[in-house]
Amino acid sequence: MRVILLKDVSKVGKRGEVKDVSDGYARNMLIARGLAKTATPEALNALVAEEAGRRASTEAEVREYEALAKKLEGIKLNFTLKLGEDGAAFGSIGTSKIVEALAGLGLKIEKDQLGIDRPIKTLGAHAVPVTFPHGVNGEVRIEVVRESQDD
Repeated sequence: MRVILLKDVSKVGKRGEVKDVSDGYARNMLIARGLAKTATPEALNALVAEEAGRRASTEAEVREYEALAKKLEGIKLNFTLKLGEDGAAFGSIGTSKIVEALAGLGLKIEKDQLGIDRPIKTLGAHAVPVTFPHGVNGEVRIEVVRESQDD
């Protein structure tokens, strides 16, 4: 019997695959437990349409992330850090500050998409990698300057 798997089934296949299994296994195990449905012509057509819709949705997401990565190329964020007399930083620039600055520019980036291991505590230019889903990558440029000391 041909079935369409509704969920991943160990040693049988993954969700969305069409598999040939024995009639008893299909009826008593897969279909009874909601793991599969009979592969009728209508169900197969629906599966093809669903896969095409999923593919189109994924392509649209990839285009959206690529456009966002392109916008990030032209952006340079400026931050200030207060430094002590010995040059040690008071505070740091972390993912939260970067996300807030980007949100202020109308760009929605999640903290976990930023590729910094620890907060930035040094002056100068920094490149922060941004990793989007579907393998799309970008980069945010950050300039950290010393906070002016107005006594």
